[in-house]
Amino acid sequence: MEPDLSGLYALIDSQFQDGDDITEIYSNIIKCAEADLDVDYYLLLINRLLTLVIQTKLTKYNEFSDAINEVFKRIVAQSSAIAYKVCREFIQLLKELVKLYSSNPRTPCRVSLLVDDPIPANMVIRIISIVWGSICHFVSCEKLACTQRLYPHIWYYAPKIMDIAKNVDNNTLQYILEITSMFYECHSMDRVCFDNIQSTEYLFSLLTGTKYILSTPSPKKIEVVGHYAKSIKSWIKLLHPIPDYELHHMQDVLASLATNRLYKSIESLKDVIFPLSNLLLDSHVNLPWFDKYISDISRCHSLTTLQQAIASKYDEWFKEEEDLSLSTSLRKRIRLESVDEMDICEGSQMASVQQHIQTRYSSEPRKVWYLKTLSMLVADAESIKDDEELMMETLNDIDFLGLADSEGLFDQNLSLIALSNLDSNVTTSKKIASLYQLELAHFLFAHICYVLPYAVSSNDTTMLDSLTTTLRMTEKQACDTGACHLFVCYLMSEDQNFSNRGFERLQSIFGSDKVIPQLLKSHHTKITSYLAMKLADSNGDRAEAALLKVIEWTNDPDIKTLSDFLNKYFLAILARVSKFITQKREKRRALTHPNAIQALDKVLKYLGKDVQAHTQQAMAIFQALGELPMMQLEAYKLWKCFVNALPSDKLTTCIGPIVRGILCIFIRCDDMVKKEIGDLLEETLLVCNLTMERLLELPSIPSFAELNNVSTFIEQKRDELSIEQSIYAICKRARSDDAVNTLTLVEEMHRILEKHGPLHSVIARHRSMLYTVLLYLSRKSGDLQNIRDIAAECLGILGATDPSQIEVKVIEDDVVVLKNFTDPAENRELVCNIIIKHLIPAFQAASSEDTQLYVQYAMQNLLRFAGFNTRTVVGNENPAVQKRWKAFPMTVQKTLFPLLESSFRASWVFPTPTAPIYPYADSYETWIKRWYYLLTRTIADDTVGKIFNECTPLVHRDFFGLALDLLPCMILHIILSGSKESHSVIIKELLCVLDMDGLQRTHTEKMQRDSLRVVVLITEHCRKWIRRAQRLIGMSKMDIATVRDFLEQIPNDKMAIASFRSKAYPQALMHLEQHIKATVKEPGKFTSETLDSLRQIYVHIDDPDGVVAVFSLFKRTLDVSEEISQYEHMGEWDSASVLYRNILDTPDQESVDTGLLSGYFNCLRTSGSNELMHSEATRLIRKYPKFISRLNAYRAEASWKLKDWVSLETSASQPMEKSFDACLATSIAHFRQGNDLAALVAIENAKRGLMDHLLSTSHDSYQQSYDYILGLQMLHEVKQSRFIWEDAKREQSYTPVKNLQEQWEKQFAMVSPAYPIQKKLLELRQTVLFDLIPKSVSISTTIDDGSLWLAAAKAARKHGDMATALQAILQADALGTPFVYVERAKWYWKNNEKAKAIKYLEHQPNRIAKAALLRAKYIEATEHVDRTTILSIYKEVNRHYPEWEKALYYVGRFYDRNLNAQDVQQMNSKQMKIAGCVVNSYIRALAYGSKYFYYTMPRFLTLWMEFGEVINSFPTMKDSQARNGAFEVFSTINKALKDRLHLIQPYQFAMVLPRLVSRLSHANELIGEILMKIIGIVFVAYPRSTIWALLPPAESRNEKLRLRAKRILDLAENNPEDNRSLATIITQARMFTKVFKVLANQETSHEHPQKFSSKTIPGLFEISNLEICIPSQKALVPQLPEVSSVNNQNQQILSDDLPLIKGVGAFYEVMRSLQQPKKFSLIGTDGKTYNFLVKRNDDLRKDARMMEFNHMISTFLKRDTKARERDLYIRTYGIIPLGENWGLIEWVNNLHPLKAIVAHEWRHIGIDMKNINMLARKLLESAKTPEEKEKVFVKELLPKCPPVFNKWFLEHFPEPSQWFMSRSRYIRTLAVMSIIGYILGLGDRHAENILFDQTTGDCVHVDVNMLFDRGQALMVPEIVPFRLTHNLVDAMGALRYEGMFRRTCEVTLDVMRKNKVQLLSVFETLTHDPITEWRKKSPSKVQEAAREQLRKIDIKIDSGRTIHDEVNELIIHASSNKYLSQMFVGWASYI
Repeated sequence: MEPDLSGLYALIDSQFQDGDDITEIYSNIIKCAEADLDVDYYLLLINRLLTLVIQTKLTKYNEFSDAINEVFKRIVAQSSAIAYKVCREFIQLLKELVKLYSSNPRTPCRVSLLVDDPIPANMVIRIISIVWGSICHFVSCEKLACTQRLYPHIWYYAPKIMDIAKNVDNNTLQYILEITSMFYECHSMDRVCFDNIQSTEYLFSLLTGTKYILSTPSPKKIEVVGHYAKSIKSWIKLLHPIPDYELHHMQDVLASLATNRLYKSIESLKDVIFPLSNLLLDSHVNLPWFDKYISDISRCHSLTTLQQAIASKYDEWFKEEEDLSLSTSLRKRIRLESVDEMDICEGSQMASVQQHIQTRYSSEPRKVWYLKTLSMLVADAESIKDDEELMMETLNDIDFLGLADSEGLFDQNLSLIALSNLDSNVTTSKKIASLYQLELAHFLFAHICYVLPYAVSSNDTTMLDSLTTTLRMTEKQACDTGACHLFVCYLMSEDQNFSNRGFERLQSIFGSDKVIPQLLKSHHTKITSYLAMKLADSNGDRAEAALLKVIEWTNDPDIKTLSDFLNKYFLAILARVSKFITQKREKRRALTHPNAIQALDKVLKYLGKDVQAHTQQAMAIFQALGELPMMQLEAYKLWKCFVNALPSDKLTTCIGPIVRGILCIFIRCDDMVKKEIGDLLEETLLVCNLTMERLLELPSIPSFAELNNVSTFIEQKRDELSIEQSIYAICKRARSDDAVNTLTLVEEMHRILEKHGPLHSVIARHRSMLYTVLLYLSRKSGDLQNIRDIAAECLGILGATDPSQIEVKVIEDDVVVLKNFTDPAENRELVCNIIIKHLIPAFQAASSEDTQLYVQYAMQNLLRFAGFNTRTVVGNENPAVQKRWKAFPMTVQKTLFPLLESSFRASWVFPTPTAPIYPYADSYETWIKRWYYLLTRTIADDTVGKIFNECTPLVHRDFFGLALDLLPCMILHIILSGSKESHSVIIKELLCVLDMDGLQRTHTEKMQRDSLRVVVLITEHCRKWIRRAQRLIGMSKMDIATVRDFLEQIPNDKMAIASFRSKAYPQALMHLEQHIKATVKEPGKFTSETLDSLRQIYVHIDDPDGVVAVFSLFKRTLDVSEEISQYEHMGEWDSASVLYRNILDTPDQESVDTGLLSGYFNCLRTSGSNELMHSEATRLIRKYPKFISRLNAYRAEASWKLKDWVSLETSASQPMEKSFDACLATSIAHFRQGNDLAALVAIENAKRGLMDHLLSTSHDSYQQSYDYILGLQMLHEVKQSRFIWEDAKREQSYTPVKNLQEQWEKQFAMVSPAYPIQKKLLELRQTVLFDLIPKSVSISTTIDDGSLWLAAAKAARKHGDMATALQAILQADALGTPFVYVERAKWYWKNNEKAKAIKYLEHQPNRIAKAALLRAKYIEATEHVDRTTILSIYKEVNRHYPEWEKALYYVGRFYDRNLNAQDVQQMNSKQMKIAGCVVNSYIRALAYGSKYFYYTMPRFLTLWMEFGEVINSFPTMKDSQARNGAFEVFSTINKALKDRLHLIQPYQFAMVLPRLVSRLSHANELIGEILMKIIGIVFVAYPRSTIWALLPPAESRNEKLRLRAKRILDLAENNPEDNRSLATIITQARMFTKVFKVLANQETSHEHPQKFSSKTIPGLFEISNLEICIPSQKALVPQLPEVSSVNNQNQQILSDDLPLIKGVGAFYEVMRSLQQPKKFSLIGTDGKTYNFLVKRNDDLRKDARMMEFNHMISTFLKRDTKARERDLYIRTYGIIPLGENWGLIEWVNNLHPLKAIVAHEWRHIGIDMKNINMLARKLLESAKTPEEKEKVFVKELLPKCPPVFNKWFLEHFPEPSQWFMSRSRYIRTLAVMSIIGYILGLGDRHAENILFDQTTGDCVHVDVNMLFDRGQALMVPEIVPFRLTHNLVDAMGALRYEGMFRRTCEVTLDVMRKNKVQLLSVFETLTHDPITEWRKKSPSKVQEAAREQLRKIDIKIDSGRTIHDEVNELIIHASSNKYLSQMFVGWASYI
């Protein structure tokens, strides 16, 4: 009957209120336990019981503790979490009670956790006792995790409780002592966690308890002492060494126990004294009382063998002379007894043990004593038959000593004792098993090799039955399981009767006389390998005979010799050796095969050359063996035997791993072996054929005398290879090879970089490729530290090259199964990826045999799944499989080949958990494993499931990297193939993880964060699949939609949070913006919370402009942290630092954290406030000492920058964190102190920290990794600067230092121009090069030339950091730096001290050219000096430096300014002369450089052509003076040009070649002649690419142009020096033009795009092997060299590797358009296909000019720091006019017009574009006024045209990082082209002329021929500056045009303003181009139109307003609905 709960509640309540006796209450609590009461009531009961203790006069301790324990049991049954809470509360209560009582033991005190009133002191003691007793019961009653957490508190509080107990009454004391003694059950290594001091204190508390209990009248005294003895004995087993200062204290306590009067009556007391005495003896503490104690105790009690041994130890270790006392005689007797027992042992199976001890450990007394004592105890156990008590006592003593260090010497004896006692005394058997911490059955099974043979062969037939019963096996099962051990034992036994008896018993058990061969067949591998391991035993002959017997029994016809037999089982033999290595590495107490290495040596000698079939496995074993301590000699012998056995061809293929393996053991060998190794390697290399492939496999050879010949030989071989070949090969193989070969390849890359330096031409040319590979390896090799280390060194050598100068690609090598496991090739690739990425590295790194076996098992089955076997790999059964096999690196093939036919078998059962799993998982690891198990069960397809099932055991063994790779694959498969129920299960699991406010709050922060990363990983994988599936032809759209639907079920707001916490910031932004779109109705209107979320995300992504924009949107007042963040992103570091300091000075120290300190000091660092940084760090260390390690790092950093070496040394000696800057400062400090090793360690720490950052997925691009690469460069330069002085000392010259400075100077030009980066690098160089000079290097003169200070001054001045610049100038001046005055003058000028700058220059004697020119520029800029004076200054400079481009440019520019931009036709004779001087200066400037090309070349051409026109208009000129002047100037210009034409590099004219060709139509014959000569020179220099510019004139209607162009080609064609190569190019080009003109004019009646065979066009398909470049943008628009001068005569502007036309594609496609353009393909000599469009009836010359102009703008953007930081560019493509109305357009793949994109998206939501167009036309054309148009546009049209362009990005770039990158590219390219288009007056920007690249997001403009505001002259004028419609704005994201778009527009306009002179010069040329519209006007109006257009462009570039205001006005105008509504309907402003 169930109890009446209400009545029970009432009864207990009344008992507590009445203060009833605890005994009565306890009985009712028992009834509560039988009822299922609410847990809250149980908690109330505990509080009431504790309160009752205070109210009760006589405390019944046991009853109270039992009652509390009973209640606790019920709580545990209901909730372990609440039980743990109770435990914690009890500990907290105990802590408070002990603290209160200890502070004042006699004063009443208030216990806050119990009652409010003060409690008397005696009551406090009671409560302490009850709580202490309750804790004891908690621990002992339930072995739960919640109670096990109490153990450390027990060890901690026991000493304190004992200290309190000395002052309490006897009743309480007895209770405390009894309770404390019972904790011995908790003493086990897995539960104990303490330090030495706490451990010793607890041991003292046990001793104290023993001492106290002896003084009490307790009736349980003997029992309690026994408990204490057990506690002390078990604790000693776990005890760390006792601190020395405690040893004698313990000796005193122990002495008091040994002399206690009760020691004779309480026998268990000796169990306390002897173990502790042994502990003290081992610590070499003499025990003067021990003699007497032994003498006295031996009279009263017999001593156990262990106790006798301890007494013997004392005598042997501490008694030097024997005396004749009784005690000494007794000790003699005891020792004799021990010897007698030892003799008994020697007569038994212990003989060999004793011999082993004596020979191996004779010099280790403690080890000898331990093993001899064990042997005596084991002998005792063998001799004891019936005395169970004595047996247990002996086994307890063995347990006390432990078997951990016994090396398995006694395993056989003990296991046989356990076997013999199974029937008669199973308790003994179990105790023996417990010695090994095993259950009996597990113990017997673990030692089945000993027990089973004896049980089977025993005369006692019941022994086998008892054994099998215990093992829960039948006799057959046991014999089958242990068959190997039976055969080995019987075959190796010298007792033939024993063996025969065993084999006969086997036949009897199986009932067959054929069982022997049957069992042998089933277990032959194990038996053979086991016997092979015994070949090196003392009875190795018997092992060889046994193997021959096995060969005889197996009767295998393929086995002829023992060698054949061992070869067949060699892998199994290696597995045995691997087990030996594992056991040695783990320091196992017993080695299964102690002679395994010697046995392997014998096996290798048997095999001979047959070992070549197992090279990889054998080498892996040798490698692992060599890594073991003291095993190098054995490893060398095996390597030598192996090398000598291999034939030369096989030796060559294995040479890399062989050399690497042998070198690994070299350093730890003695000198004799080292010499042998050197000789062996030299001999080996000489017989190898060292091709490049083999050389790349060889590791670096360390610098040892024994290896000098080897190193020299390899170096010679490597030097025979070209650097380019090596770099290509390394980069190619490093991306695919296994880890071992990758290491060697990276080592070789490091050698090349170290030897040749980063500035070598080949290395510089392939810099992008090197960075690509090194960054890839840095991420891929995250778990391979050695590869990362060398990759870091390589990156440091290369340095931090400016991102704009290189193109580093992100290598995507991850495998995504696109076809849902239906494609065998794709499945095979997945398997190969798993093997290469996870299993091979795991196999190579495995430290245990079990792991190796599991990995081999998985690889074996995965290979079979993928179709790999000997038939497909070696034979020709499946070419695809064979091809993939060959793609494996050779080392991987060698590892996998034996597994193709291996036969590993295994079976396991893993639990199938119930979903959801996450809420109930106690750890991240548990959750991953269980979810993996569940998902494998969810897969319905058994074939697919096999891949994942084979990996389950590895996942179970914590292969989490593998699990995280496979989980997304499994989930994606289930999404595509599973049921809706399985989908919902996955979604539910993901939502559980995303539920931040759910019930699973017991999960740790780390578990939540790691789990969220998994969710992010899964969604990223799905998005990656979508992206790739969309690009794959034939993929199911339904499948793509299914995956999209799955992702859409995950709430965006939760995914945003999860992504942010996982540091996947682009994904967080993507989800947040989608959430905003779904919840915010009005675009751009945000809540404060939304803005805050945007702020947090933008701070962490690569968009500083976005951060500033977010802050600008805040309506509320920013809090301090937000204001700081705003200042930081605006670069206002001083303001941010003030706010930081204000917070740091607050009295609330709890609000200060390391993040706050980092922010503050980063502001100080960036602002260059080193002095303040130093003082603040010192001040804050005093204020916040807990942050000393962080603050001290900042102080150290400031110290070295200030060169405060005393402070640096002080900082280095104090605690410091391991950050990069701290390690850098530490290394500098150590180098200064001469402690090079410590410095290098600090550098290594810093380097590894940087590489850890590179591992992060958020730093997967070069731009994002830049700061870390800069750090690596800095570390490399620190080392360089230190050791360069060693070179200088060795060479006795400063040349190495000077060379290093020159190298640094050149490298500095290659780093990012951002000032913080330049400053950081220069600060370091200034310090380390001349302040880290070793003391051993004596310097006689100052060699610091100050160049570093000068570079620092220049960088600081340009950035506006004037104080730093001045300081650097003064430093340089003090060092006597040449020409420092020039920089100082520039400083004055920049500081607005212009007069001072001029005056300063004037007073410098012997001014250099730079100073003279600078003075002239400054004087001109002040406008206070007349022009004649200025001109004379310029001429003076020119006269002294006639070949200096810059001077010539400035002279010409001065002249040009005086012309006031007049046309030549309007000039008088004087102005014409000035114009002549302009042209002459510019011609000379072009002859000596190209730095000012974009100004000098266009202006020269314009004036020259204008003079030619004036000359031709002589008949109409009335002013004869002007006519004569013009003729004179024109003649001078022509003469100057002819004289210097040979000096002007052809590439400079090539840059403007199309414009030169178009001006061949010039009327002036002399100009025509010179132009033909110039063009001819360019054509001869670059014929394959420039031929495209010479083809259009052939069809020109302008006769002059046509004839002159023909003449150029004729001259080239008939050039006698050319050897007909030019003629061939010309002939081929004409043929190409002829054929493609036919194609362009081909008519077709088809309305839709259709393909036709190229053979239908005569001659088209026959085009092949042309000597003409593919007309791509790269070939048509050459690049100006970065540095060009007269000294560089052979500049290459066109790459040598431009592909030529190899052929034409088989088909062409007619596009749907009025003009029917044809798409065709050209095949290049590089194997790639290039697509083009051939178009008719369209003049492409204007489009081509626009592309040239855009290319020039991109050049200017690239040169600007801010533009370069934002990676701004214009997307261009090749346009090739082949006539006046037809030509080719380079086809840009994957482009889609805005109109088509929007139409597609609208279609999905039910909107028809045609209907919208009709509606727009109707509404807008019917509206008459601008106001009406705006109204209908906003109210009626736009609501029907929702913005959808943003969806295009989500669909085509579903991966968040790609999404963010593509959207950023879209915004930036749109912004750049918007500003450029506005300035050029580019019109016709309707929705089909703006296209977007679906692979990058780039905005690409087409049909760019409506220039110079022609759109404003249309019938419906275009009144917006550029297209910025609502779709374009909406696709920019939540910030719309704020942030990235606005800032890009501002930067672009700023670049245009900075380069306005050059731009206007180029524009001027363009206005004179014959192709422009106004050239068709009358000549009189041409100049006027040109001037007007230039004036407009000038105003657009710089209207006088600020850039911010100008851009703001443009954006408002472009996005205004008022203006958009007035645009032409066809422009589609509603799209």
